[in-house]
Amino acid sequence: MAVFDTPQEAFGALRPVCVQLTRAQTMENVASLQAHLATVSASALQELQEYVLFPLRFALKVPGPKQERLVQSVVQCMSSILAATCVKKQELLQELFSELCTCLSPPSGSSKPASLSEELKLAVIQALHTLMHSAYGDVIWSLYQPSTLPLLGFAVSLLLGLAEQEKAKQIKISALKCLQVLVLQCDCQEHQHLEEDEAQQCGDLFASFLPGISITLSRVITGDIKQGHKTTVSAIRLFYQIVGLVMADAQLARIPKNKENLPVEQSRISELMVHRGPDWSKSTAEKLALLLHKMVEFSSVHPHWKVRLELVELVYHLLKSCSRSLVDSFSHLLKALVGLVNDENSEVQSRCNEVLRGIAEQQIVAQNRALADVLSENLHSLAAALPRLMNSQDDMGKVSTLSLLLGYLKLLGPKINIVLNSVSHLHRLSKALMQVLELDVTDVKIVEDRRWGCEGMCGPPGSLQHGMQKGRCQKKYFRFFTEEKVFQLLQQVCRVLGYYGNLYLLVDHFMGLYGESGMYRKQAAMVLNELIVGAAGVGVDVLQEREVSLNVDDLKGSIMSILDEYTDQANWYLITSIDTEEIGHDHSVQHLGLTARPGGACSSILLPSPELLITTCTMNSNIWQICIQLEVQWFGSSCSEEHQQRQTAEWRSGTLSQGQQVVTRQEVERFFLDYVRQKQVAEGNLPDTGNEEADEVPPLTKPEPNNSDTEGETPLPSHAQLGKDVMERCIHLLSDGNLRVRLKVLDVLELCITVLHPHGNHLLPMAHRVWPALVTRLISDDPLAVLRAFKVLCTLAQKCGDFLRQRFSKDVLPKLTSSLLSQAPASARAGPVYSHTLAFKLQLAVLQGLGSLCKKLDMGESDLNKVADACLIYLSVKQPMKLQEAAQSVFLHLMHVDPDSTWLLLNEVCCPNQYEPPHISLQPVKLSGMGKQRNELTNNVLLLLEKLQQQESVTPWASTPEASPP
Repeated sequence: MAVFDTPQEAFGALRPVCVQLTRAQTMENVASLQAHLATVSASALQELQEYVLFPLRFALKVPGPKQERLVQSVVQCMSSILAATCVKKQELLQELFSELCTCLSPPSGSSKPASLSEELKLAVIQALHTLMHSAYGDVIWSLYQPSTLPLLGFAVSLLLGLAEQEKAKQIKISALKCLQVLVLQCDCQEHQHLEEDEAQQCGDLFASFLPGISITLSRVITGDIKQGHKTTVSAIRLFYQIVGLVMADAQLARIPKNKENLPVEQSRISELMVHRGPDWSKSTAEKLALLLHKMVEFSSVHPHWKVRLELVELVYHLLKSCSRSLVDSFSHLLKALVGLVNDENSEVQSRCNEVLRGIAEQQIVAQNRALADVLSENLHSLAAALPRLMNSQDDMGKVSTLSLLLGYLKLLGPKINIVLNSVSHLHRLSKALMQVLELDVTDVKIVEDRRWGCEGMCGPPGSLQHGMQKGRCQKKYFRFFTEEKVFQLLQQVCRVLGYYGNLYLLVDHFMGLYGESGMYRKQAAMVLNELIVGAAGVGVDVLQEREVSLNVDDLKGSIMSILDEYTDQANWYLITSIDTEEIGHDHSVQHLGLTARPGGACSSILLPSPELLITTCTMNSNIWQICIQLEVQWFGSSCSEEHQQRQTAEWRSGTLSQGQQVVTRQEVERFFLDYVRQKQVAEGNLPDTGNEEADEVPPLTKPEPNNSDTEGETPLPSHAQLGKDVMERCIHLLSDGNLRVRLKVLDVLELCITVLHPHGNHLLPMAHRVWPALVTRLISDDPLAVLRAFKVLCTLAQKCGDFLRQRFSKDVLPKLTSSLLSQAPASARAGPVYSHTLAFKLQLAVLQGLGSLCKKLDMGESDLNKVADACLIYLSVKQPMKLQEAAQSVFLHLMHVDPDSTWLLLNEVCCPNQYEPPHISLQPVKLSGMGKQRNELTNNVLLLLEKLQQQESVTPWASTPEASPP
């Protein structure tokens, strides 16, 4: 059959069949038109589009019942025309859209979908899908205006009903894909990405449909698993696309507080439009959080891997676009994401790791404090439940739980110190690690392993010591797990903590647990070893680099402090044998370390008492402790060759027999001379350096320049460097649970600030680091600590005022002023005993220091007003005299900073003078304080005004350049 390329030829061929179909709406006539359409070219059909569609549309509009097969044929014919042409008129698009939707509409008064055949439903859905792809530009946008909101809502409700209630999988999937096209989130290449203003307009429209869409889709996602994974995947994709569009942070930030008023003719439509203001956003986010929780729980354990993969995409999409608006939902979303890292499917694993790395690289968590807080709370809850879970779960469950814990730590990354700086968080996490890492000390295998080839001196191959020197860690047996993968995850947890965390804080905390109880000693040693490995960046898997590079001197210092504790006599010379024949009469012989004898057991000398009852568990525990402490030599040697040589020498000296002498008399003499000199230096008794002394005592090694000093900068003097080091070590101790420790640390910090005062380049970074912990002491601590912290603040203000101005105004001043206002009534009615209370001392200290702070920090007008308002009530004669005097000192300082505002404030309270205008044309000056009767504030206000006048007389306005005559 010939193809008609021109509109004239096509019209001649199509006119008879179109007229016939208009006269008689039969399946034969529809089939005839379909056959003739195949002979017409696309360009010719485009010109005749409306003419050809007319009989088909007329067939749908004819009143009365219609055969479903006829309607299906008509719809399929329309779909083929739309697929070959473009809809170029807005009215035609809206009319076709409405007519197709009417084919699916239920009978009037019914909420269920029309009882149509599956074939017809599928044909109509496909026709709607094709129609949406046949319109472009302004034509398609005519469908997304406030005036078309009812039509859009009608289509959305129809398609949602089909997606939820239909049994046929193909209809459910087609309805969901058609919805995806309808909300302009189609995956095809033909549709361009929405511009910013277009996305904003769509978000405003679809916000009206969000409740219905989200609730229905959540029911589809959590529905019968027999519906197939494709339906669930499509529903998840549509859910995060529509939620990500309507709840996008960028869009919500541009929404005005008040709803825009539409013209009068659109007032009915405006009632349907949702205003995405703060209240609506908060309420919607709370409801979505419930739906997301339910969806995540169902999808994360779905048997099909593609559903789990789509869940990963949901988390990524929402985290990328709605990290602020949906922050309360990410507790569940991040838990699911981290949990899928160990999914059985490699594609899910790979995508999950890719998303996690993307989150880290884009610093989504680092730049969102609320999201970091959510992760911190998740971490705290998991740490609280960790011992119970490790005791009750099987090995696979334990791997999943620890993977979750590790994932939280990796996501926090550099923000991990938010957790570590919280006493409760750090305590919970550390105690959880102590309980989980508890070793099994009851198994006889420990003793058997302990007797590795002790046929000779503890050095032959196969011996325990040889194994240690070769770098083979002693195999550990744990009480709560046996799977090696579990221990590897625990190692990574500790290493990630060491990599990102404050090493001083972590080492000091776990050293405290090490010395707190023998029950925790072995576990604490394991954690300390892994912390150092992580801090050195060895064998640690992270998502992003740390913000501050490793300071090798800090690492060496931590290693040395750990080694000193490990090799302390109480922790090193432990009982590892009950061979009484070897102990006999010589238990006090000066053996060092572990001693092995041919054919005998490796035993430790320096025993407390031969009569002490030693159990197998105690002996095994001691063996474990020594083995773990010996593991420190590997990371120690990797950090310092000098330290490795020292360890080797100590090891050899510890394994030599009693008759072998390895230390010469000269070396012992040099050791004690050096010890005496170091003790004198520590006590501040520095002897004069002379030639004779130089001959006797070897000179101290010249200290290396501090890494924090920039190139070309003069190194810090020794006392200032010491103050800086002490200050750095004290920062984390500000949150110590012991009040006496906090008070002592505050005293030390004040002295360190004084020492570093001449060295601003070093003091300012340290002030930046100490500020968060100091603020906590100022606003939420024991009154004694608050009092001491305020003194530190005053000292800090003297040294670095400009640095503190904004921080003080934002973090501290509101708390101080509210505290002064709340305490004023109590001090006003108190008796003479009140001056001995801690509350009085705190009020007095704040009032005495607040004025000088305002002056030194050069605070702005709004902050000065806050201070003046808070201190004004303390000018009352009802207040204790010392508080009145302290309040006066505040206003005296304010007079130097802003005399005009201070004068005006005081005159508003009490104005002793009348101010006549210099000319009758000027209005008389009226102040609130004029003509007032005397009150409790009058005496002190008049005194301050008198002092202000004296101050002005000393420096009259005429002497200023502004007042000088030209």
